[in-house]
Amino acid sequence: MNKIQLKIESISSNQALSKIIKNISWLFSEKIIIMALQLLSSIVIARVIGSDSFGKLNYLLALITLIEPLSSLGLNAILMREISKGIPERKVISTILIFRLISIIVSSLFFFYIYTKLSLIDNEDIYLFSIMLAFNTLTVFSFINYWFQYYVKSKVISIMRTLVTIIFVTIKLTCVYLAYDVSYLIFISSLEIGIIGIGFVVCFYMQGRTIRFKYIDFNYGIKLIKSSWWLILSGFASIIYLKIDQIMLGNLIDDSAVGVYAVAAKLSEVWYFIPTAIVASFFSKILSEKKKSDLSYYDYLQKIFILLYLISIVIAVTVTLLADFVVINLYGDEFIMSSMILKIHIWGGIFVFLRALVSKWIIAEDLMYISLLSHGFGAVINVGLNWFVIPEFGAIGAAYSTVIAYIFSSYLCFAIFKKTRVIFFQLTYTFIFPVMILKKVYFKSEIKN
Repeated sequence: MNKIQLKIESISSNQALSKIIKNISWLFSEKIIIMALQLLSSIVIARVIGSDSFGKLNYLLALITLIEPLSSLGLNAILMREISKGIPERKVISTILIFRLISIIVSSLFFFYIYTKLSLIDNEDIYLFSIMLAFNTLTVFSFINYWFQYYVKSKVISIMRTLVTIIFVTIKLTCVYLAYDVSYLIFISSLEIGIIGIGFVVCFYMQGRTIRFKYIDFNYGIKLIKSSWWLILSGFASIIYLKIDQIMLGNLIDDSAVGVYAVAAKLSEVWYFIPTAIVASFFSKILSEKKKSDLSYYDYLQKIFILLYLISIVIAVTVTLLADFVVINLYGDEFIMSSMILKIHIWGGIFVFLRALVSKWIIAEDLMYISLLSHGFGAVINVGLNWFVIPEFGAIGAAYSTVIAYIFSSYLCFAIFKKTRVIFFQLTYTFIFPVMILKKVYFKSEIKN
């Protein structure tokens, strides 16, 4: 009887793994196609409009990005945790939606007021920025993506986003060909974000699911916000140290510096979909391993850490070696400085890869305050370093500041807190794992000789 039970469990486990692999395949296919299309459009746009206008485009988009953490209320990934607890998904989704809708409207108005008061937006760009904010409101529906991730049904979302991207990349390239002003490109980029937001709702309804106001539970929503306010603040801190470099470059140097830096950042960050896709697909399995035992739970995490680390190392080395060739041939001589920035910035990706899994661990362990403190470290270090190095070293200094901030926020700070030392040790083991393997191989060869 025990053998039969073990066989059934083995088959069930293999089926679950097969489902995860298929889900990852869809996520990767989507991201690779979108990455290629967006990279193509950015190359054409940057070469045609030049570093100054390209910098302006990325500067305004960076300002929009700062709104995301407050508007999401840290509720995105919590959706998966709540459904895994057995709470009715209609209640979870409907409640999160109404709270996010209120938040995104209030936070958009708040940031618009702050940006205009601090003169972070030129007067001629205020109207255009208002339109960007309006379309950005439709990202309120993006949390639905986590429902698809939980049920390992990313195929539908992948197809939707790929189709939307193909359509809008075509429109952008047409505008560039017709020599339209950069404001048209900004408008189209904003519209694309809005259409994808609507696409999430359409895909959700296609699954036979609905969102109804009668399922909204305000007391439950307040409870969720109380448990996620650490994530709200940590998300804001995270965005600051991810995007503050471009905003500070725009204010301390000029739009051209932002454009040159943005090219390097795009080539570096284009790989960040890999850890996101891997971790998203394994999160359900991680939660199930946690229910079994700490041993199987942390053993499973360690394997994913090593996988992410090895992938990130291969990418960092490859990009460093090919940086000059890629930048000059794709973007032209005007962006030659971008290759130097890229060689620095790409190494921060190692910690971004590992952080993707750490963030899921923090949610699984309900240690939201750690997310805030670690991202807070990164934000303070990045802003502080940028303030001193950008006037002296420009975009090169900003790249070094970003990498140093990544190291502190995604690794070193976990040695400080007692509850996170287990992750600090897992990360440390991950870093020395390749050395251990090489040492093992070396000794084996010595014994044979």
